[in-house]
Amino acid sequence: MNISKNHTLLIVLGILFLIIPIFIDSSYLIYSLAMMLVFTFAGVSWDLLGGQAGQLSLGHSVFFGIGAYTSALLAEHFGISPWISMWVAAALAVFVAFIFFYPTFRFGLVGPFFALATIGVAIIFELIVSNADILGGANGVMPPMKDDSFYWLQFSDQRYYYFIALALVAGVMLLSEYIRHSKMGYQLLAIRGDEAAAETCGVNVGLRKMQITAISAGLTAVIGVLYVQIVTFVDPSIFGIDLAISIVLAPILGGSGTLLGPLVGAALLMIVNETIRLYVGADIPGLNLFIYGSLLMIVVLLLPEGIVPKVTETLSGRHRIKHSVADH
Repeated sequence: MNISKNHTLLIVLGILFLIIPIFIDSSYLIYSLAMMLVFTFAGVSWDLLGGQAGQLSLGHSVFFGIGAYTSALLAEHFGISPWISMWVAAALAVFVAFIFFYPTFRFGLVGPFFALATIGVAIIFELIVSNADILGGANGVMPPMKDDSFYWLQFSDQRYYYFIALALVAGVMLLSEYIRHSKMGYQLLAIRGDEAAAETCGVNVGLRKMQITAISAGLTAVIGVLYVQIVTFVDPSIFGIDLAISIVLAPILGGSGTLLGPLVGAALLMIVNETIRLYVGADIPGLNLFIYGSLLMIVVLLLPEGIVPKVTETLSGRHRIKHSVADH
């Protein structure tokens, strides 16, 4: 699929998502769709590093949490708008990515070793924030409640969050496509395939990995800001493995390294969550993680490349067969 077709597909989906709220009266359903878009954005941000560069990070909850905490704390203590906090959070996330991720690239950690190192970063942050009274400790923090205000990014009507999240998702998808078809994108693809071969061909592997990590981290922090405005509360568990897995699952289930993979995966996870809530509720703690794990096992075993590549391959095969039959 070339870039023009991808842009056309984005436009069609954008129009579809724009009109969806017209036919929905349920505030909770709009909220669920907004959260689906939040995790779509997080999934696309992660996929820049995990999908395009092939670096399996399980620590992106750190950047997500940095965004949420930065917004809540700056609003509470300094009266700073979340729109400004987004930039501060993105810069802070890039700084943290450099401090904690650069050594892993410098010492050549790859595959499961890199994944374990990123989990360690998430655990460190969860422990630090849990014991830091200035950050709210184990009790967490809440952004100060204001009247409906675009400046403060607070609305009683969930549709506003939905449309803001939709605009952000459209932007990050276009950015992802731009990177994918740029010189950097092709170099990242080479790194994903074989780092040693890429370096032999003149690719500065360490620099490219650090650059895409910085972009991925900054974007993940940005969506963390919107997240805390929607849920109006954040505690140290946001840095934990539960959220890290949720961020990673969307692109992996949908199709890592594809345009629509994170969106399809996030939609599937939303359906699973709503089904659990409707038929089980909160009676069985950890059930969602059990089902997430089961879903991941099924997809990895049956659709190792994810849902979107399999569907694309199937449709392309049918298209070729149809034309072959027509020619004869």
